[in-house]
Amino acid sequence: MDGNFNNGQYQGQPQYQNGYYNTYPNPGVAYTQPVIPGVRETVREALKSKPFLIMAITFSASLLTSVINMIYYMVIVNSELSAISDNSFAKIFASGFSSFIMLLLLIPMVIITIGLWQIYTGADKDAPIIKGFSMLRGICILCMILFILLAVITGIATAIIAAGAGLVGALSSSEFADLGKIAAIGIGIIIALFALYLVLVILATVYYYKLNVSIKRIEDGANLGYMTGNISTYVFVFTVIGCVTSILTAITTIITASAGKAINSAISSGLMLSQFGLGDLEVVSSTVFNAISGVVSAVFIISMAMFIGGLRTKLSALGVR
Repeated sequence: MDGNFNNGQYQGQPQYQNGYYNTYPNPGVAYTQPVIPGVRETVREALKSKPFLIMAITFSASLLTSVINMIYYMVIVNSELSAISDNSFAKIFASGFSSFIMLLLLIPMVIITIGLWQIYTGADKDAPIIKGFSMLRGICILCMILFILLAVITGIATAIIAAGAGLVGALSSSEFADLGKIAAIGIGIIIALFALYLVLVILATVYYYKLNVSIKRIEDGANLGYMTGNISTYVFVFTVIGCVTSILTAITTIITASAGKAINSAISSGLMLSQFGLGDLEVVSSTVFNAISGVVSAVFIISMAMFIGGLRTKLSALGVR
C-alpha cells in the first residue's frame, strides 16, 4: 500500500486528468477544480507588472498626503486657532472628535497599502499570497456594508421627504396655494436628488461586491492556478469611468486650489490673520496637498484600469470567461 486510494477517495498526491484538472488533497473528500495552463503564471506576472507597482506607490503616496493633512490639522491649525480664540470645552471636543474621525479613516488606507505591497512582493515567490488579498477583500466587504447602510438611510430619508411632500401638497387647496406649489416643486427637486444619490450608492455597493469577487478570482489564479471566471466587466467599466472622473477632479482641484489661494490670501489679509500665520498655512494646504492628492488619485485609478484591462485580456486569451 502506498497510502493512496482510488475511486474518488483521498489521494496523497495531486492527480492530473487530461492536463486540465487537478485533485487537491482533502481527507475524505474528492475535490476537483478546472486548471487552465498558464493562469497562475499570467496572474503572477500581472501582479509584478508596472501598473500594479504604480498602484502600490500612488496609494502609498495618497496615504502619506492624508497623514500630512491630518498632522497639519491636529497640530498646526489647532495651535494657531488656540492663539486667537478661547479654549472652550465645545471647541476642544469638536477638535478632538474631528481628529479622531480623520485618524479612523486612515486605518483602511493603511490596510490597503500593506495589502498592495504584500501582494506585489509575494508575486515573486512560489509561496501562496494570502494576507495581502485578505486585507483587500476585507476592506471591500467593509465598504459594501457601509454603502448598504447608507442606501437604507437614504431610502428612509427619501420616503420621509415624500411623505412630507403630501402634507405640503395640502396647502395647494387652501389660501396658501402659491406657497404650496413652490414648496412642492422644491421638495420634488430634493426627492429627485435623493433618488439619484440612492442609485449611485446602490451602484457603489454592487461595485465593491463585484470587486471582492474579482479579487478572490485573482487570488485563486495566483495561488491555485484556476479561476471560476474572469475579472468582472462591471468592475472594469466603472474603473474606466473612474479614470475620466478622477482626471476631471484632479484638473478641477488644481484650478480651484489656485483660485482659492488668491481668495484665501485676500481674506487672510483683510482679517489680519496672516500675522498669526494662519492664512499662509491655509494657502499651503489648499494649493499643495489638495492638488497633489488629486493628481495621485488620478494616477492610481488609471494604473488600476490598466492592470485590470491587461489582465482581463490575457486571461481571455487563455480561455478564462
